[in-house]
Amino acid sequence: MTIVNGVVGEDPERRIEAGAPVPYPLEADVCINGVWLSDQPWCVGDLRQTYDFATAELTSRWRAHMAGVIADIEVVTFASRTAPAVVMQEVSVRPDAPCHIRLRARTSTADLRGRIVRRRTDTPGETEPACDGSLLWSTEGDLSTCGIALWTEAEPAAGRDVTRWDASGPLQTTYDLGRVGKLGARLRQMAALVPSLIHARPDEEAVRRVSRAAQTGFELLRSRNRNAWRELWRARIVVTGAEPTHQP
Repeated sequence: MTIVNGVVGEDPERRIEAGAPVPYPLEADVCINGVWLSDQPWCVGDLRQTYDFATAELTSRWRAHMAGVIADIEVVTFASRTAPAVVMQEVSVRPDAPCHIRLRARTSTADLRGRIVRRRTDTPGETEPACDGSLLWSTEGDLSTCGIALWTEAEPAAGRDVTRWDASGPLQTTYDLGRVGKLGARLRQMAALVPSLIHARPDEEAVRRVSRAAQTGFELLRSRNRNAWRELWRARIVVTGAEPTHQP
């Protein structure tokens, strides 16, 4: 579930204004030897999640048994403190044997109350799109809108396909990495989420923000985010006389 500050919709029971979920911007899927993990979720085991309070990064790890291959998958997700409205994710897949891998990034609209008002995979006035695409999402009752823009990156040699769909489809980009060894594969994605509360054309502003983040670069934004949290933690409460393990 994704909640954005300032986005509201009509409550399905009380029919009053309430907080409303928007499309989840950082959904990812893994395909090994032609088998998509989303089609066989029972392949997943040994799921572990940790949250690093020092950097505000959520790390999810699990092992997938698919198509005769055992793959260790790690997903790191966080919200940038230095690029407002941008959330970021890195997906790493390490198989135990050479295999064919495809990775898919998707902004999911499944099981949500609301509708897509506008969807684009081009950037008006530009020969090359600034990002993978954008959505303008309207909540139930049309009480507010939210703009979402997606940017993705995989290995430079990977085949890239941005799904065109129609005017109401989700955003989706698939990378074909071919035969991959034990070094594995990686997918990075960033999404900007902008509510209509702060911009009259939030999907266009989301494109500008995610494009600016992409120009800055994933690694630099991650480093800046960690530095910002390091500064915040300097103001933490310290308990005099307590053991280091008992400090907040």
